[in-house]
Amino acid sequence: NDSYFVDITFNYALTDRLYATVLLPFASHVRSSMYEHGGNPPSGLGERHITRSSGLSDMRLGVGYWLIKDNLKPYNFAVGAGVKLPTGDYSYMDTFYNQGADRDQDIESVVDQSIQLGDGGLGFNLDFQGYYMLSHSFTLTTSLYYLFNPEVTNGVLTRGSTTNEFSVPDQYAAQLGALFSPNIKGVNFYFGGRIEGVP
Repeated sequence: NDSYFVDITFNYALTDRLYATVLLPFASHVRSSMYEHGGNPPSGLGERHITRSSGLSDMRLGVGYWLIKDNLKPYNFAVGAGVKLPTGDYSYMDTFYNQGADRDQDIESVVDQSIQLGDGGLGFNLDFQGYYMLSHSFTLTTSLYYLFNPEVTNGVLTRGSTTNEFSVPDQYAAQLGALFSPNIKGVNFYFGGRIEGVP
C-alpha cells in the first residue's frame, strides 16, 4: 500500500485555555497485489494490478483544555476529548481483475479495508498534548491519542465473503519530536517520530 494524507485542522480559542478543533482528513491510497487479481503463482494467473481509493476520511470534532494557566512557564499540557464522525466512504469499490471460476472476469468490489477511507463507526477519542521549551530555538512536543469505537463491525462484507464484515477497531497514536525555530521569520522545522495502530 502507498498512502498519502492531508489533514486540515481548524483551531479556535474559546478562552485563553479552552479551545475547539475541527479536523478534515483527506487520503489517497494505491494498493498493488497479485493474489487479489487472479491469485499468486502457481495457483493463479499471477498478474499484478492496483486498486485505489481517495477522498474525505472520517472527520473529528473536539475540545481541549490547557492545564497550566501561567503563560510564563516554558511548558504546558492539554487534555482533550472529541467525536469521530463516519464521513469517510467505508465501502469504497474498485475493479478486480481475473475473477470468477475461469479467471476471465473484471468485477467491481469493495477494496481491502486497509485502503478504505473510513471505518463506518461513530467513535469517541481522548487526547493529550504538551510542549517543553528547551530554549528560544528548540521545543520538545508530544501528543497521545486513543479512539474508542463502540461498534464491532460496519455491515460491509469483505470481498468474496458472505459472512465476514469489516471491523470497526479502536485506534491509537503517539508522537514525540522537537521543533526548531531558526532566526528566519516564519520558518520552523519539525523532527519527530510517530507510531500508530490498532489494539
